[in-house]
Amino acid sequence: MFAATSPFRAEPLRASPDFPPVLQRTTGSLRLAFAARDGLTTARVLYQEAALKVRLPKVRGIPPEAVMINTAGGLTGGDSVSVSVDMDAGASAVVTGQACEKIYKSSGGAARISTALTLASGAALSWLVQPTIMFDHARMHRSMQVDMAADATLLALESIVFGRTAMDEAVNVGFVADTWRIRRAGRLIYADTFRVDGDVAGAVANPAVLAGNKAMATMIYVGPDAESRRDDMRAIITETGLDLAAVSAWDGMMITRLAACDGYTLAQNLVAVLTRFRRAAVPRVWMI
Repeated sequence: MFAATSPFRAEPLRASPDFPPVLQRTTGSLRLAFAARDGLTTARVLYQEAALKVRLPKVRGIPPEAVMINTAGGLTGGDSVSVSVDMDAGASAVVTGQACEKIYKSSGGAARISTALTLASGAALSWLVQPTIMFDHARMHRSMQVDMAADATLLALESIVFGRTAMDEAVNVGFVADTWRIRRAGRLIYADTFRVDGDVAGAVANPAVLAGNKAMATMIYVGPDAESRRDDMRAIITETGLDLAAVSAWDGMMITRLAACDGYTLAQNLVAVLTRFRRAAVPRVWMI
């Protein structure tokens, strides 16, 4: 018996400096539109592309819920996802996320998350996404653009967790740019940007930022009754026992900011505040 031999020898594949490896990047897009018909709100447009998906679970009563899903399991530098939600006149809906979004260590560039919300006359939208978790050396640019009618109502929540303390994670270096722009009846009424580049640990430890806490949230309520509900929100915060929270109201909007020692505590606090303020349970995916 003769053994088969070959003059060729398999060599391990190596990246060439002339042809560097091209890293796969995540993209995704969602377009949702809701319309009011016969006193009920239904989805008029439901478009999903690439990594972003959406489901409309059966919920009792109104308004309907839309649950966004990132099938990539997280984002990193160079990834880009966008969501747009259009609310027709008189429509009412809740949009949330299946889980916390995760922003992983970047090998170059920032993960980009773009959201555009449009509310016609008499529409109401609750944008209640779960917290975004940052990892060490992560880079994220998140933007929220809102264009709403004068009599529309918006409750929008965005939050960030700097590392999971239960996993002994720490975010020392990274980049975050979190931008809000809200226009009502064509007029810019709110513009805010939170930005940290480089020494994230130092910024988070700063007494003027988070004073060493690891999680933060901004909740914005815009509507005809926003200013009159300021005292309600302050009472909710006091009765819930939240020391790291503050509320301001002016020009038909109310801004609530919360901080917490870790992401789990923040989520618990947000569930308590949202449930009492909305007088309704949070979406089931929020249950902790």
